[in-house]
Amino acid sequence: MYRNFNSNNKIILGFIMLNILSGTAGGILQMIVPLYALSINANTAQVGLIKGISGLGLMLLVFPSGFLIDHYGSRKLYVIGGIIFSITIFLLPFAAVPALIMIIMLFQGFGNSLRFTSLNAAFFKNLKLIGKDKAGWYKGSMSIGLTFLGPLIGGYIVQFVNYKSIFVYISIVTLIPIILLLSLNKKDNTVRPTNIVNIFKEQIVDFKLIFKNKTIKQSILVESLSTAAFSCFVTFIVILVVKNYQLQSYYASWLIILEGGAFIFTVFIAGRLLYKYKIYKLYLGSFALVILGVLFVVLTNNMMFLGIGTAIIGFGLGMTNLITYSGIGEIKGEKGKISALFAACTGLGATLGPTLGGFIGEIFGIQAIFLSFIPLFILCGISIILNIPAINEENKVQNLS
Repeated sequence: MYRNFNSNNKIILGFIMLNILSGTAGGILQMIVPLYALSINANTAQVGLIKGISGLGLMLLVFPSGFLIDHYGSRKLYVIGGIIFSITIFLLPFAAVPALIMIIMLFQGFGNSLRFTSLNAAFFKNLKLIGKDKAGWYKGSMSIGLTFLGPLIGGYIVQFVNYKSIFVYISIVTLIPIILLLSLNKKDNTVRPTNIVNIFKEQIVDFKLIFKNKTIKQSILVESLSTAAFSCFVTFIVILVVKNYQLQSYYASWLIILEGGAFIFTVFIAGRLLYKYKIYKLYLGSFALVILGVLFVVLTNNMMFLGIGTAIIGFGLGMTNLITYSGIGEIKGEKGKISALFAACTGLGATLGPTLGGFIGEIFGIQAIFLSFIPLFILCGISIILNIPAINEENKVQNLS
């Protein structure tokens, strides 16, 4: 998508612009969709399903997206996905019951799958030019919109503008990145498949080979868990603040902004740590931060401590993302397939996190949703420690080949 740009700065700028615009629309939706669901009397479990079903749609389409990208190109798939995404947002205010919202969100997940998988693939292809220390800039720029601009706008606009108008505005905003891409008038240098059935069979074999890579397996585990934690936070912090604490929605938006600010700061500033410390130590440190932040969030309803806990969670998740993206970018193989696996685990986390979290919250209370991640991050840390010898051996083999 960006290979014909003349400089590395243009590559980085292109990704940042697309991600900020896409992230802003997504950030507004993160605030508005749960509030809209509550306005039509959805319960906590239904809100979790509404959020999770989009991740399911993303997950179901990522593997076909991967091989389509490798053969048709990132640009075309991104445009198609963006159009689907925009249409689903426009249709949301016409859904008057939770079940209809879930159906629309499923198709929105299909659009997201095409958008994110194609953009991931383009980024990974260019990561060697951009530099490993800037690996976190990709999601960091997305987070500027997703966890800062979007929640900031959404938290305030909902007080003055009705839901139908908000969704119309967002659907228009999501078309801007498509217009920017089309204006570049570039073509993907990709080979079109002649026999789609045979190509699909070959892709399945390639996926199996790629999945044997232990670094990829570890990255999938970590990304699934961190995405689940992030999705649960941005979904249920809104309900915690608005429903449990009876506060205005902009308080929830500021907490999401704070978490996003900490995340963004980490992925843009902490890249040098990748050269100073071993990966497993950085992972364990980031998990410890997330656990500490969760304890701050659940043990008090004081806004100051909520803010401190939220920031700590942002630092931890930001570091986790930086580590994972840098590792994926260095793995050999066709980036469409690797990106598809990566997007699949993102979809898995985005689906299971809010869905299971919604049922946990309905039975045990909202705070229990956040507490449930503590044992999961501990188990993930243990898994990483146990995998250290195998990953070291795998890296030696790759360096020799």
